This record gives sequence, structure tokens and C-alpha cells, in this order.
Amino acid sequence: MTSLFTRIRSRRKLTPTQWLRIAVQAVFLAITANAIIRHRINESIGLAGPTNQAPSVDSLSPFGGLETLWTWVRTGETLNHLHPSDLVLLAASLLLVVALGSAFCGWICPFGTIQEWLYRLRARLFPWKVTVPEKLDRLLRYGRYVVLGLVLFATYSLGEFIFGDYCPWKAVWQIGSTELAMGGGIVLGLVVVGGLLVERAWCRYACPLGAVLGLAGRLTPLKLKRAESACKACGLCSRQCPMDLGVAHVDEVKDTTCMRCLECVETCPKDEALGVKIGSRPVRGWVYGTLAVVIFSVVILLAIATGNWQATASAEPPKPAAESGQISADEIKGWRSLQEIIDIWGIPEAVLYREIGLTPADMPPSTQIKQLEGRPGPGGVTLDRTFVVDVVKRWQAGVIK
Repeated sequence: MTSLFTRIRSRRKLTPTQWLRIAVQAVFLAITANAIIRHRINESIGLAGPTNQAPSVDSLSPFGGLETLWTWVRTGETLNHLHPSDLVLLAASLLLVVALGSAFCGWICPFGTIQEWLYRLRARLFPWKVTVPEKLDRLLRYGRYVVLGLVLFATYSLGEFIFGDYCPWKAVWQIGSTELAMGGGIVLGLVVVGGLLVERAWCRYACPLGAVLGLAGRLTPLKLKRAESACKACGLCSRQCPMDLGVAHVDEVKDTTCMRCLECVETCPKDEALGVKIGSRPVRGWVYGTLAVVIFSVVILLAIATGNWQATASAEPPKPAAESGQISADEIKGWRSLQEIIDIWGIPEAVLYREIGLTPADMPPSTQIKQLEGRPGPGGVTLDRTFVVDVVKRWQAGVIK
């Protein structure tokens, strides 16, 4: 019977490929963190919407691109909080995994990097890991597809950015902020605890983006293969795999949770026994990592050069619908102020304030919609953007005057 706790085997000295991977992870994490922190700082000094000029965490999400894809295809617009930059990142991630397998997860994903580094730090202090029973582990790995299905069903059905309130990656950057959703905080707490016990627990069992990329990665011509004739059957590859895959027992690693970190390849004592290959031709680790960075970066740079990268709110005013001549209330963004709702959508100030149960003395017209989040409204309801949108819709329909 397998023990629940297993002593972690000490890792070999880092190879040039693994040093390259750490450097790539650090660079992408630093770029992302810099943008999001600047966004938070700019918000703190009163800059909002187009004046913020720094991408938010929502605008730097490949999965956000998948969430808003259906809305973008139908209307040419993105869901509230999301941006065209999310679609670009989704395209870059899909192209990368089709070309190289799940390199995004193992080399680029900032949230994966944070999880990995936290686990490694914990493992240095307490060199034991939890060994999830094999049958339970196999079952839990389907959790990614369950989360993916639930999120997309809810998002496409309601036409709202649902996952934002539960996304642990978003919650990381809202710690200490009034914008931190309770659901996101709870999920983040579970991810941290689980990730300290089981390496990359979120990636293994719950990440919806990983589910999509893992499936897309099946199309890659670049395969992770083991040559049984050259294998010494030492089992090092399996023991060093961060995702606990049985690399030593298969001819080709097809598991969709493999993140192409290449630790198994670098651990193998025989170069010809295990490697990433196109057909029978091996690809060196540093070449693989370099290609991953180039493919992902080129897509983003092309989007920027062609004007298709938009990671901040547009300064363009919303346009009235041709049929009604009115600007849709769904165009109201959280960064808009109450005064802008009055000026752009035309709702009288007295009506707007009456319906949200406040007065200009309570909340000046310069207040952003998202600053109303969580405040009590009329009849005990909680104010948020959706409530304001509904007020404007009812006024446009003549229900309230």
C-alpha cells in the first residue's frame, strides 16, 4: 500500500535548460506583475478607464479570451471587464501548444510559476509530499473539464464574465483590496493549501485553461517519447515529474496534464532514452524553450503592430443602436462615474440617485460604478454594476420616470 506521505527526492543540479526555463518564467511573471501593479497604483490615484493606461489582470488572461469568444464572434464586442488582448493571448497560447505541446503551462503561465515556486520553497523546508492514491488522482484530473464546462456554460448562457469572481489568479492581485470577491478569496486559499501539499494542484485538478490547452496540445507534431531499448528502467523520470506522470512506463507521454517542463528529459541519464522529438528527430531543451518564447511573443508583437492589441478601456464613446437610437445599458462599465451615466445615457440625476437609494451628498457624481460594489441599496439589495445597468434599462424602457 502506497504511503500517503513520500519523501521528496533531492533534485539534481539545475541544467542549462532548467535555468532557461526559470529565467523565462521570471520574465513573464515580472512583465505581468509590473502591468497589474501599475494598474492598481493608477487606480489608487483616481485614474480610471482610458486614463488608467495600464492593463488590468482581466485584460491579461488567455482564458478570458475563451470566455468572451462567443460574444466577440456574435457582436464584435467583448464581455464587461475583458478586452481584445485576451483574445490575442488565447490565440498565442493555442498556437504555441499546437506547435510545441503545453509549453504555455510549463514555461510561461505566471500563475503556474507562482504555484511551482511556492511548492519548491515549501519542499526545501519540509521535504515531504502528499501522494494522492492513483485511482483518486485519475478521477480528480477530470476536474479541469468539469470546471471548464461549468464556467463556459454559465458565461455563454448569461452573457456575463462569471469566472472573475472565483478566479484565484485574479484574487492574487486583489489581496488587500475591497474588490477581492469572497469566492475568489476562498478558491485562492484552497489553491494555496492544496498547492503546498501537491505540486501544482490547481493545474492538475481544476485549471480550465489547462484543460483547453491540454486538448489542443494533442495536435502537436512534437512528441515526448521514451525509447525502451535505450531506457535503463531507473525510474528517475517518473520520480522527478512535477505532475507525477508515469513517464518511465510509456513509449509516449500523452497525458494532457503534462506541461512540457522537460524535467524528466533533463533527469534521464541517457540522452537517447527520452526526449522531445519530431518524428525520430530530437529537439534540444534550449531550442524548445527558445521556440516557445518566440512563438508566443511574436503573436503578441504582431497584434500590437497591427493595432489589434487593446488591453485597456477604449476612449471611444459607445454608439447608439441603429434600431432604438439609444446606447445600450450593457455598455456601462464599472469604471464609469455616476456623472458619465447621467451624461452619456441621459438618465436624469434625480432618477438615478433615487433608484440606487443614495443622494449626491452620500455619493458624489464623480463616484465610479465599481466603487458602489457591496453598498446596501433600496430594499436591502446589494449595489453593483448589474443593478445600475438594470436601472438604466428600466428608465430607457419607460418603466421608471
